[in-house]
Amino acid sequence: LPASFIGSRRWSSENTADGLALTCVKGTPSYFVTFTCNADWPEIKSCLAPGQSASDIPIIVARVFKQCLQQF
Repeated sequence: LPASFIGSRRWSSENTADGLALTCVKGTPSYFVTFTCNADWPEIKSCLAPGQSASDIPIIVARVFKQCLQQF
C-alpha cells in the first residue's frame, strides 16, 4: 500500500523517519506528553445516535479529541 494510505507500512515508516529527522534537527525532546481519549466522554456520547458506539463514527472521536487537545 502507498504511504498515502494511513496505517500502511510505508506510512508508518515515513512518519517514523520524519520523527527521527526532527530529533536530528531540533535535538532530543525534553518531555513526552501522552494524551488519551475516553470513548465514554459526554462530548462523544452526546453526538452518537441510540445504538451507536464511538467506534462506529471515529470522526466524532477525532473531533472531540482535537478540541480537548487544543484546550490543553
